[in-house]
Amino acid sequence: MQQYISPDGTVLIGHYAVIDTMKDLIVDALGALVISIVGYIV
Repeated sequence: MQQYISPDGTVLIGHYAVIDTMKDLIVDALGALVISIVGYIV
Protein backbone atom coordinates (compact mmCIF):
# COMPACT_ATOMS: atom_id res chain seq x y z
CA MET A 1 0.00 0.00 0.00
CA GLN A 2 1.34 3.40 -0.96
CA GLN A 3 1.15 6.28 1.50
CA TYR A 4 1.88 9.95 1.00
CA ILE A 5 1.55 13.11 3.10
CA SER A 6 0.60 16.22 1.11
CA PRO A 7 2.11 19.63 1.86
CA ASP A 8 -0.96 20.66 3.89
CA GLY A 9 -0.58 17.60 6.15
CA THR A 10 -3.32 15.43 4.63
CA VAL A 11 -2.40 11.73 4.58
CA LEU A 12 -3.19 10.14 1.23
CA ILE A 13 -3.46 6.34 1.26
CA GLY A 14 -3.67 3.82 -1.56
CA HIS A 15 -5.66 4.94 -4.61
CA TYR A 16 -5.49 8.65 -3.74
CA ALA A 17 -1.71 8.53 -3.37
CA VAL A 18 -1.39 6.84 -6.78
CA ILE A 19 -3.62 9.49 -8.39
CA ASP A 20 -1.42 12.23 -6.90
CA THR A 21 1.71 10.51 -8.22
CA MET A 22 0.20 10.13 -11.69
CA LYS A 23 -0.75 13.83 -11.77
CA ASP A 24 2.85 14.71 -10.91
CA LEU A 25 4.21 12.45 -13.66
CA ILE A 26 1.82 13.85 -16.28
CA VAL A 27 2.69 17.46 -15.41
CA ASP A 28 6.42 16.62 -15.52
CA ALA A 29 6.05 14.95 -18.92
CA LEU A 30 4.13 17.92 -20.34
CA GLY A 31 6.76 20.31 -19.01
CA ALA A 32 9.52 18.25 -20.62
CA LEU A 33 7.62 18.20 -23.90
CA VAL A 34 7.20 21.99 -23.91
CA ILE A 35 10.87 22.59 -23.08
CA SER A 36 12.03 20.16 -25.76
CA ILE A 37 9.81 21.83 -28.39
CA VAL A 38 11.10 25.27 -27.39
CA GLY A 39 14.68 23.97 -27.49
CA TYR A 40 14.14 22.47 -30.95
CA ILE A 41 12.66 25.69 -32.35
CA VAL A 42 15.25 28.03 -30.83
